[in-house]
Amino acid sequence: MMPCNSSTLVTRLVEAHGVVLGKTRMHELAEGVTSINVYGGPVLNPYNNTMHVGGGSCRVPASVTGVIGFRPTTGCWPAADGIVPMSTTRDTVGVNARSMADVKLFNSIFSDCEKDYKDVSLGSLRIGYPKNFWEDLGEETIGAFDSALEALKGAGVQLVDMDMSLLVDLGKMNVPDQLFYIYEMPREISRHA
Repeated sequence: MMPCNSSTLVTRLVEAHGVVLGKTRMHELAEGVTSINVYGGPVLNPYNNTMHVGGGSCRVPASVTGVIGFRPTTGCWPAADGIVPMSTTRDTVGVNARSMADVKLFNSIFSDCEKDYKDVSLGSLRIGYPKNFWEDLGEETIGAFDSALEALKGAGVQLVDMDMSLLVDLGKMNVPDQLFYIYEMPREISRHA
């Protein structure tokens, strides 16, 4: 069904002289991580059309297509007239872009929050990373992750490895998702029925 008007984000993009080239598909209600839609077919990866593009967020598609995924702070980008949220506490519209300059441009157009960017010295950062969070990663992925860690170390970042066993165990039990599905999702869906 074709909507009778554009969302606030699309309107802002057009007013900023952006061009809407098309739309793509995704899982119903963003509930999935492949973007293989049983009704509209799969969304194909632009770099290898035998692979999926990920889904369910900005970060998964970005990680499998080699771009930057930006998830703004919830409430900074208007979305009430453009999406049916699964969760008002977690959902927000985001963007995938080829560069941080593009992310900053999108943020300047869409954000209702402060847009004052501060320079950060990498040498002053202390970043935690999970030492046991992922399982069954391919060698290429492990190599990319290790290269990123080495690049951060080389830039003076202090890296702190974190034991993620508790989070991994909770994830296997689906504890956070169960709470989310039991309470927030039915409430949000009923508002748009």
